[in-house]
Amino acid sequence: MPAGGLKVASLRRRLAAGLIDGLLFAAGPVAFAIVNERRSQPEEDRPPEMSWLNWLPSSPAANRATSTVLSIISRNWQSPGARLVGIRAVALDTGGPVSVHRAAIKLAVSIAISGFAGSLYRPTNRRTAERMLALHSEMSELKRTQPGDVEAQRELMKRHPEVRLGCLGCAAPLVLTTVATYAPALRSPLNQTLPERLAGIVLVED
Repeated sequence: MPAGGLKVASLRRRLAAGLIDGLLFAAGPVAFAIVNERRSQPEEDRPPEMSWLNWLPSSPAANRATSTVLSIISRNWQSPGARLVGIRAVALDTGGPVSVHRAAIKLAVSIAISGFAGSLYRPTNRRTAERMLALHSEMSELKRTQPGDVEAQRELMKRHPEVRLGCLGCAAPLVLTTVATYAPALRSPLNQTLPERLAGIVLVED
Protein backbone atom coordinates (compact mmCIF):
# COMPACT_ATOMS: atom_id res chain seq x y z
CA MET A 1 0.00 0.00 0.00
CA PRO A 2 1.12 3.60 -0.56
CA ALA A 3 2.76 5.36 2.38
CA GLY A 4 0.59 7.66 4.45
CA GLY A 5 -2.51 5.43 4.33
CA LEU A 6 -3.52 6.76 0.93
CA LYS A 7 -6.21 4.87 -0.98
CA VAL A 8 -5.23 3.39 -4.34
CA ALA A 9 -7.26 4.74 -7.26
CA SER A 10 -9.58 2.13 -8.71
CA LEU A 11 -9.33 0.94 -12.29
CA ARG A 12 -12.77 2.42 -12.88
CA ARG A 13 -11.58 5.88 -11.88
CA ARG A 14 -8.46 5.53 -13.99
CA LEU A 15 -10.53 4.51 -17.01
CA ALA A 16 -12.95 7.41 -16.49
CA ALA A 17 -10.06 9.87 -16.28
CA GLY A 18 -8.52 8.44 -19.45
CA LEU A 19 -11.77 8.69 -21.37
CA ILE A 20 -12.30 12.29 -20.29
CA ASP A 21 -8.77 13.26 -21.28
CA GLY A 22 -9.11 11.42 -24.57
CA LEU A 23 -12.26 13.33 -25.45
CA LEU A 24 -10.76 16.67 -24.44
CA PHE A 25 -7.57 16.16 -26.41
CA ALA A 26 -9.06 14.44 -29.46
CA ALA A 27 -8.84 17.72 -31.35
CA GLY A 28 -5.04 17.69 -31.04
CA PRO A 29 -4.29 15.66 -34.20
CA VAL A 30 -6.75 17.78 -36.14
CA ALA A 31 -5.00 20.96 -35.02
CA PHE A 32 -1.59 19.60 -36.04
CA ALA A 33 -2.99 18.53 -39.42
CA ILE A 34 -4.25 22.08 -39.97
CA VAL A 35 -0.86 23.49 -38.98
CA ASN A 36 1.00 21.18 -41.34
CA GLU A 37 -1.40 22.00 -44.15
CA ARG A 38 -0.86 25.73 -43.63
CA ARG A 39 2.92 25.25 -43.52
CA SER A 40 2.80 23.56 -46.93
CA GLN A 41 1.36 26.71 -48.44
CA PRO A 42 3.48 29.65 -49.62
CA GLU A 43 4.02 32.22 -46.88
CA GLU A 44 1.94 34.84 -48.63
CA ASP A 45 -1.00 32.42 -48.98
CA ARG A 46 -1.23 31.54 -45.29
CA PRO A 47 -4.14 33.12 -43.45
CA PRO A 48 -2.82 35.71 -40.97
CA GLU A 49 -4.84 34.13 -38.15
CA MET A 50 -2.69 31.00 -38.37
CA SER A 51 0.61 32.84 -37.90
CA TRP A 52 0.56 32.40 -34.11
CA LEU A 53 0.99 28.64 -34.63
CA ASN A 54 4.42 29.04 -36.22
CA TRP A 55 6.14 28.51 -32.87
CA LEU A 56 5.06 24.85 -32.74
CA PRO A 57 7.89 22.32 -33.32
CA SER A 58 7.83 20.82 -36.79
CA SER A 59 10.46 18.04 -36.58
CA PRO A 60 10.16 14.64 -34.79
CA ALA A 61 13.24 15.42 -32.69
CA ALA A 62 11.81 18.76 -31.58
CA ASN A 63 8.46 17.13 -30.83
CA ARG A 64 10.18 14.43 -28.75
CA ALA A 65 12.26 16.97 -26.83
CA THR A 66 9.23 19.15 -26.14
CA SER A 67 7.19 16.14 -25.00
CA THR A 68 10.00 14.98 -22.68
CA VAL A 69 10.41 18.38 -21.04
CA LEU A 70 6.66 18.81 -20.58
CA SER A 71 6.32 15.30 -19.12
CA ILE A 72 8.98 16.02 -16.49
CA ILE A 73 7.68 19.48 -15.65
CA SER A 74 4.07 18.30 -15.35
CA ARG A 75 4.87 15.15 -13.33
CA ASN A 76 2.74 16.32 -10.39
CA TRP A 77 0.04 18.09 -12.34
CA GLN A 78 -3.41 16.58 -12.58
CA SER A 79 -4.91 16.15 -16.03
CA PRO A 80 -8.48 17.43 -16.51
CA GLY A 81 -9.78 13.86 -16.26
CA ALA A 82 -7.77 13.09 -13.13
CA ARG A 83 -8.96 16.28 -11.48
CA LEU A 84 -12.60 15.55 -12.31
CA VAL A 85 -12.57 11.99 -10.95
CA GLY A 86 -10.29 12.85 -8.03
CA ILE A 87 -7.03 10.95 -8.56
CA ARG A 88 -3.36 11.95 -8.51
CA ALA A 89 0.10 10.39 -8.83
CA VAL A 90 2.37 9.99 -5.79
CA ALA A 91 5.63 8.23 -4.92
CA LEU A 92 4.84 4.74 -3.67
CA ASP A 93 7.30 4.72 -0.75
CA THR A 94 6.63 8.23 0.58
CA GLY A 95 3.12 9.11 -0.55
CA GLY A 96 4.55 12.49 -1.55
CA PRO A 97 5.08 14.24 -4.87
CA VAL A 98 6.70 12.38 -7.75
CA SER A 99 10.40 13.23 -8.08
CA VAL A 100 12.18 14.09 -11.32
CA HIS A 101 14.06 10.79 -11.06
CA ARG A 102 10.87 8.72 -10.88
CA ALA A 103 9.22 10.72 -13.66
CA ALA A 104 12.30 10.17 -15.86
CA ILE A 105 12.18 6.40 -15.26
CA LYS A 106 8.47 6.27 -16.10
CA LEU A 107 9.02 8.27 -19.27
CA ALA A 108 12.00 6.13 -20.32
CA VAL A 109 9.99 2.92 -19.91
CA SER A 110 7.08 4.39 -21.87
CA ILE A 111 9.41 5.46 -24.69
CA ALA A 112 11.04 2.02 -24.74
CA ILE A 113 7.67 0.26 -25.02
CA SER A 114 6.52 2.61 -27.77
CA GLY A 115 9.80 2.26 -29.65
CA PHE A 116 9.71 -1.53 -29.51
CA ALA A 117 6.11 -1.64 -30.73
CA GLY A 118 6.93 0.75 -33.55
CA SER A 119 9.96 -1.28 -34.64
CA LEU A 120 7.80 -4.39 -35.08
CA TYR A 121 5.54 -2.63 -37.59
CA ARG A 122 8.09 -0.31 -39.21
CA PRO A 123 8.56 -2.44 -42.38
CA THR A 124 4.79 -2.75 -42.86
CA ASN A 125 4.23 0.96 -42.31
CA ARG A 126 7.06 1.80 -44.71
CA ARG A 127 5.46 -0.28 -47.45
CA THR A 128 2.10 1.33 -46.73
CA ALA A 129 3.63 4.80 -46.98
CA GLU A 130 5.23 3.93 -50.33
CA ARG A 131 1.92 2.65 -51.69
CA MET A 132 0.11 5.75 -50.47
CA LEU A 133 2.66 7.97 -52.21
CA ALA A 134 2.17 6.00 -55.42
CA LEU A 135 -1.59 6.30 -55.10
CA HIS A 136 -1.30 10.02 -54.44
CA SER A 137 0.78 10.42 -57.60
CA GLU A 138 -1.76 8.48 -59.67
CA MET A 139 -4.63 10.46 -58.17
CA SER A 140 -2.91 13.78 -58.92
CA GLU A 141 -2.35 12.72 -62.52
CA LEU A 142 -5.97 11.58 -62.82
CA LYS A 143 -7.26 14.88 -61.50
CA ARG A 144 -5.04 16.70 -63.99
CA THR A 145 -6.14 14.66 -67.01
CA GLN A 146 -9.76 14.06 -65.95
CA PRO A 147 -10.78 16.93 -63.67
CA GLY A 148 -14.06 16.42 -61.89
CA ASP A 149 -14.33 12.72 -62.82
CA VAL A 150 -15.37 11.38 -59.41
CA GLU A 151 -16.22 7.95 -60.78
CA ALA A 152 -12.70 7.50 -62.16
CA GLN A 153 -11.28 8.47 -58.78
CA ARG A 154 -13.45 5.87 -57.08
CA GLU A 155 -12.30 3.22 -59.52
CA LEU A 156 -8.69 4.12 -58.78
CA MET A 157 -9.29 3.70 -55.06
CA LYS A 158 -10.91 0.32 -55.67
CA ARG A 159 -7.78 -0.83 -57.48
CA HIS A 160 -5.72 -0.10 -54.36
CA PRO A 161 -7.58 -1.78 -51.47
CA GLU A 162 -4.26 -2.65 -49.83
CA VAL A 163 -3.72 1.03 -49.07
CA ARG A 164 -6.91 1.29 -47.07
CA LEU A 165 -6.17 -1.96 -45.24
CA GLY A 166 -2.58 -0.87 -44.66
CA CYS A 167 -3.76 2.31 -43.00
CA LEU A 168 -5.39 0.17 -40.32
CA GLY A 169 -1.99 -1.34 -39.65
CA CYS A 170 -0.64 2.11 -38.83
CA ALA A 171 -2.69 1.98 -35.63
CA ALA A 172 -1.22 -1.38 -34.61
CA PRO A 173 1.84 0.07 -32.80
CA LEU A 174 -0.43 2.33 -30.74
CA VAL A 175 -2.68 -0.60 -29.82
CA LEU A 176 0.31 -2.77 -28.87
CA THR A 177 1.83 0.05 -26.82
CA THR A 178 -1.43 0.61 -24.99
CA VAL A 179 -1.86 -3.08 -24.18
CA ALA A 180 1.75 -3.52 -23.02
CA THR A 181 1.50 -0.41 -20.85
CA TYR A 182 -1.89 -0.86 -19.23
CA ALA A 183 -2.49 -4.64 -19.18
CA PRO A 184 -0.23 -5.12 -16.12
CA ALA A 185 -2.58 -2.84 -14.16
CA LEU A 186 -5.27 -5.52 -14.40
CA ARG A 187 -3.06 -7.90 -12.40
CA SER A 188 -1.40 -5.37 -10.13
CA PRO A 189 -2.63 -5.11 -6.52
CA LEU A 190 -1.97 -1.36 -6.74
CA ASN A 191 -3.47 -0.97 -10.23
CA GLN A 192 -0.08 0.18 -11.58
CA THR A 193 0.84 0.27 -15.24
CA LEU A 194 4.22 -1.15 -16.22
CA PRO A 195 5.97 2.26 -16.31
CA GLU A 196 4.43 3.20 -12.95
CA ARG A 197 5.50 -0.07 -11.34
CA LEU A 198 9.11 0.27 -12.50
CA ALA A 199 9.24 3.93 -11.45
CA GLY A 200 7.63 3.39 -8.04
CA ILE A 201 4.63 5.58 -8.80
CA VAL A 202 1.01 4.89 -7.88
CA LEU A 203 -2.27 6.71 -8.50
CA VAL A 204 -4.32 7.44 -5.39
CA GLU A 205 -7.64 9.04 -4.65
CA ASP A 206 -7.59 12.71 -3.77
